[in-house]
Amino acid sequence: MKPHVLPLFLAAACGVSSTSSPDDAVPDAGASSAEALAKVCPAESHTASCSSVTGFAAPLENCASYACTTKLGVSLTTEIDVPKCKKTWAWTHDEIRHWTDANGEDRYACVYTPSGASASHPRALLVFFHGADGGADDLYNYTGLRDLAPSADLSKDGNQPGILVASMQGRNLNWYGPDGDNSHFDHQYRDLASPSCNPDVRSADQLIDDLVARGVVDRNRIYLAGWSNGAFFAQMYGIARQTVATPGGNRVAAVIAYAGADPYGGDTAEQSACETARPVTSIPIDLIHRSCDTIVACDAAQLGFDLSPTYQVDEWTHQLSTTMHDTHVDEHVIDDDAQPATGCDPGCTFVRGGLNHVRWPDGQRNDGAVDWEPKMMDFLRAHPHA
Repeated sequence: MKPHVLPLFLAAACGVSSTSSPDDAVPDAGASSAEALAKVCPAESHTASCSSVTGFAAPLENCASYACTTKLGVSLTTEIDVPKCKKTWAWTHDEIRHWTDANGEDRYACVYTPSGASASHPRALLVFFHGADGGADDLYNYTGLRDLAPSADLSKDGNQPGILVASMQGRNLNWYGPDGDNSHFDHQYRDLASPSCNPDVRSADQLIDDLVARGVVDRNRIYLAGWSNGAFFAQMYGIARQTVATPGGNRVAAVIAYAGADPYGGDTAEQSACETARPVTSIPIDLIHRSCDTIVACDAAQLGFDLSPTYQVDEWTHQLSTTMHDTHVDEHVIDDDAQPATGCDPGCTFVRGGLNHVRWPDGQRNDGAVDWEPKMMDFLRAHPHA
């Protein structure tokens, strides 16, 4: 969920606004020939039929193909919004990267490349996935990750400051679940092959491959960070791409997941038939979540609010440690001020939990809250691809 729609959240609603395409969007000149990667794929669908292999049997239909309606009752007819790739109040912006997917859909990402990045001095790459009803600009307006990018050093020897950051724009989708129709990354259709028929998996592959093709990315240090819906997607995508490479031969080293849970289950109780097997994995995941969260519940006691779906973080951590045998998960439960907590808060309320969910733990509130982003960088630095 998008931080600046908090008043709408409190009214049990979320909306999306569209923007027009800017003249300064950079075409993907180094594209990895998406057309050549195309395979016979099922058509996008707004019917939630299930598959034991892929969850949903087809990709979710975008809102330019199917008439979507937000929770406010607003008609949504755009396929994707174009990010500005800057803070709202800033004059200059980062590269607005534009490409056309294999199925003809426009895709966008905001890309920052630090000075000094070169073939002889490659830098780590961090790909950010925003939450539902959010956009690539959330990286700039609601996190401090872009501010850290020029100075953060994720190299082994600690003498290569600067990381590439790519914030990907989600598509406006007819969504099955409590979020409603708005911008999302599709973790419900789980075709994780390489190449994939899931447009978001395929476009994340292409974005990474194209940036690596520039010759400035350390291929052993490709990382992901996700928030809410983006955390669900980042974990699913990272688990898949740790072992099965992108079409360009790249793999994910580690994942930061904030306020996300199990990407392999159904978003509603009615979707239990759409659950798929949870794979064995060893990918390092820095799993950060609030002790009180009413959007992605900390535990079963926090389920049941009007906007709260069926997923919960403690069940996901159990799956990771048992079914999936992942011994490289660092779980951090934090309270309202991002202080470490000993467990889920039994006194959690609807409003507190909603406020917690839409605050990235970066200490930007200037009220004494703990800034977790330096700890995120430490985690990534310690986990290059094996």
